[in-house]
Amino acid sequence: MNDYLNNKGKFKAGNPGGGRPKGSKNKSSENIRKFFSDFLEKHISELNEAFNELEAREKFKVLLDMAKYVIPVLRSQDNIIYDLSDDLFNEVVEQIKKEYQLD
Repeated sequence: MNDYLNNKGKFKAGNPGGGRPKGSKNKSSENIRKFFSDFLEKHISELNEAFNELEAREKFKVLLDMAKYVIPVLRSQDNIIYDLSDDLFNEVVEQIKKEYQLD
């Protein structure tokens, strides 16, 4: 049994606030992460095909939305892709292609 639980599964006395001890895992969050990880692994080819069918602006929107989960957010940029003029958007796309050799 865990060091912070008694024999009835309750938190032992002295656990401040009665919540999960600092550093312990949230089982619901772990289960959700595992579900999404398994789902993505199982359906990666379908997701890749669907992504490839998107327009360039939609692809960038998806990438920006996904980045929120792996890169710390500095400030909200929800509609930045749609706020760009077509010329500026195309310039950004070309610069990214050039910098990362994506041609």
